[in-house]
Amino acid sequence: MKLIPLLTTLALGLTLATAAHADNRDEFSKANQLLFLTPHMDALDESGTQVRYRYERSGTHQDEDDVFSDHITLSITDVLDESFRAGEVEFLTGDRQRPFPGFRQARGNPVLAGFLQHDINRMSQASGAPVRFFQNRIKMKLEDEPVMEEVSFEFDGEEFNGHQITVTPYADDSDRSRYDREFWDKYYVFTISEDLPGYIYKLEAVAPNSNAEEPYYKDVLTLEVIDRP
Repeated sequence: MKLIPLLTTLALGLTLATAAHADNRDEFSKANQLLFLTPHMDALDESGTQVRYRYERSGTHQDEDDVFSDHITLSITDVLDESFRAGEVEFLTGDRQRPFPGFRQARGNPVLAGFLQHDINRMSQASGAPVRFFQNRIKMKLEDEPVMEEVSFEFDGEEFNGHQITVTPYADDSDRSRYDREFWDKYYVFTISEDLPGYIYKLEAVAPNSNAEEPYYKDVLTLEVIDRP
C-alpha cells in the first residue's frame, strides 16, 4: 500500500489545472495553500524530534476489531535546510501498522498525506471506485468550495490560533452511484495552525449516518505530544 503519493498528487494536480498561474501561489485557494503549498516542517528543526498523533477509529459500520485507538509517529532524522526535512513515519503500530516509505525532502507534513491516502484506499476497496476518483474530488473541493473558519485550541498548555477547513467532496457529485451510499455525505475537517510545529493539530474523516447519532465511519487524528531531543 503506497501512502505518500497523495500529497504530491494533489499539489501536482492543482499546478497542472492552473498551469498559467503556476508561479503565483495566490492563485490557489487559501485552503490548498495552507495544506499543500506551505512548509509545515520549519519549526521541527532538530534531528531526533518525534511528533506523536493519536489515531481513533469508530463508527456503526466498522467491524468490532476495527474500532480502536492507536498512534502515528513522525520522526525527524535530518534537518536539510530551513524548510526541508528527512525522516520516517510509523503509521499505526503492531498488527495495524501500514507500510510508509521514509521521506528525504519533505516540506509538508507527510502525516497529512498518509491520513488521506489511508482513508481513500479504504473507500476504494469498499466501493470499487478508483482511488483517483476520490483524490480528485477532494482536490477540487479544497480549491473551489472549502469552508474556512478561524479557530483557537490548546495544546501542551499553550493556546494556538489557526484555521479549520471543512470540505464535503461527494455530496453533489452527479456520478456518486459509483460508490457506496454511506460515503455520499462524507466530510473532512482539517484543524491547523501556522504557529504549531508540524502545522497539523487535528484531521477528521466522517461519514455521517442520517438515521443515527453515530456515524457510519469516523477517523480522527489528533496531535498528542512533541518530543524534542
